[in-house]
Amino acid sequence: MADDKVRLGQVIGVFGPGAMLDLPERSVLVQGLDQWEMFGAGTFKIIEEPRLARLLHQRLKDDGRLVADRAPELRTPPIDPGDPKRPSPGIKATVFPRWFACDAVAGDHPNRRRLVRFQDLEPPKRLEHKADDGKRRKASPIRFVCGCENGHLQDIDWRRTVHQGFRGRDGDGASGPCREQMWQEDAGTSADPRDIRIVCDCGASLSLEELFQRGRLGPCPGERPWIGDRDPNPCNASEGLRLLTRSAINAYFPQVARVVSLPQRVDDLARQIETFWSVLEGCGSADDIKAARRFNPRAEGQPSGVFR
Repeated sequence: MADDKVRLGQVIGVFGPGAMLDLPERSVLVQGLDQWEMFGAGTFKIIEEPRLARLLHQRLKDDGRLVADRAPELRTPPIDPGDPKRPSPGIKATVFPRWFACDAVAGDHPNRRRLVRFQDLEPPKRLEHKADDGKRRKASPIRFVCGCENGHLQDIDWRRTVHQGFRGRDGDGASGPCREQMWQEDAGTSADPRDIRIVCDCGASLSLEELFQRGRLGPCPGERPWIGDRDPNPCNASEGLRLLTRSAINAYFPQVARVVSLPQRVDDLARQIETFWSVLEGCGSADDIKAARRFNPRAEGQPSGVFR
């Protein structure tokens, strides 16, 4: 993707609320509809599809997700007016994931990358990390996150996960969380999880293959970062959190509703017929229509094509 703009079709089918989007320098998560900028004239267009609106209304009602008991209003996503003098409305997104792996620089082991958090990157752009050796390293979002079968999504708590069960300085031990430097080590070039390890300078480590074990990432707390809160209902996902590759197709599934669009085109002739239907309703022949035009003041001045 060359910039931070996407097509309308991509927003609707691929990058809706809760979808991860790879920008040139980081990954972001598309936020909920209440965060989309819909201000100003011409920001969006109303889509008239009564049958689709009724279908969505019923689905939302059945799921208990209705704020008000009325059919939803269908709109296009925010539209860029293409005017440099006017601020462009946008779809809000948040940085996700918030863990980054740093590129190796001269003197680094080529297959060992520092793991850092978003808040540890150099402001204001937060694209690089300045390490204790004074060198700046470009940071890219880590490839792995986690989620559950109920649609919740979150960052992996790498410190807790790596130190869980470690017989040393435990990440959640009495002495407090471990603060040593963490690394991503690649033993191969295929990006296979078996060849990737997350290690800590304290000695704790794990292979990403281990994270595929059921329950290894723990129960799901119901995080919804695209909304910015936690699900108020406890998550009942039987397998708990599961490892996801950030850009994999199984990381996001849009809910799709389809109807056959039957546009109701009303032309001038149809409007005229509707206006004079009370006159035409009893006509059974062309002579009746001529008589109606002759003796009805309202219809007399209409062109003959209206009643042809």
